[in-house]
Amino acid sequence: MKENKRLGRNVNRSVQIVHHQGVEVPDFPRIEKVVHNLRHLSPGKLLDVGYSEGGFADYLSKSEWECTGLDLNAHSRRRIKTIECDLNEGFPVESEAFDVVTAGEVIEHMLDEG
Repeated sequence: MKENKRLGRNVNRSVQIVHHQGVEVPDFPRIEKVVHNLRHLSPGKLLDVGYSEGGFADYLSKSEWECTGLDLNAHSRRRIKTIECDLNEGFPVESEAFDVVTAGEVIEHMLDEG
């Protein structure tokens, strides 16, 4: 539970820093809401689809979560494994390999074959 409280402080501090610097980031309220709900779960494995240069995994990796980022362009992070792939060509992970899967700002980039 101590780790979960620290996670909440980290998210709040990040939001305050961004707003203090005058940068408006529309993802922060959404990220904060999801992370707040996940704080009540025991840490597990998270897959952040559409990880890009940061996202849910950045915050949860600070609180004992084992995080993997999945994106068209993989970016190295110290605590986060990244997998480079094109989701239009398939999903490169085993079914049920993760406890939580997040996908923010992804669906609008998928091809519509219909």
